[in-house]
Amino acid sequence: MSSIKKVILGLFLVLFITGCMDATEDETINGYKLPPQPDEALNNSTLLGIDSNDNGVRDDVEIFIVKKYATDHKIVTEIGFQLASAYQQILDNPLDTEANHAALDAASDCNFYFNFYAKYYGDPVLLDSYLGKDFKNLQLNRKSRVKAYLEYDAELSGGVYESTKSDKLKEKCNFDVASLLGGN
Repeated sequence: MSSIKKVILGLFLVLFITGCMDATEDETINGYKLPPQPDEALNNSTLLGIDSNDNGVRDDVEIFIVKKYATDHKIVTEIGFQLASAYQQILDNPLDTEANHAALDAASDCNFYFNFYAKYYGDPVLLDSYLGKDFKNLQLNRKSRVKAYLEYDAELSGGVYESTKSDKLKEKCNFDVASLLGGN
């Protein structure tokens, strides 16, 4: 066998074994099974990146959210997922303004509830700021992703958007709040 074939075979085996190791690693944090860390070049080669578990959140963003909020209440992580999913939806189809605005607005309302209004409705205040700012730069880390987001943002121009009443903000959370609060 020629030395070039040996090198190619060796590289193939290293890549195969490394890929298998990443795929079989089962890291669980706070009850969340993390997807494997995606290859950065491959993840950034497309607008939507890699979402290996098909949950609507790009894998690198999901890993960031779970690790960043691991010591916080699970609701904080779920709000992070809801926000990340809304950004992913925007990137997927920036011109679907109505659906995208509804998704991002719902995630923001849920965040705002647990940032401020929860105390008025007998729930704990779990956040001290807007979560999206923590990972928006990661979510929009490529020129093409920023361009898609700005395309969505431009489509909102001139629109009139209703605010959600404070007693309805919690309903905008797309996860089982009562269960995560322990039945409250």
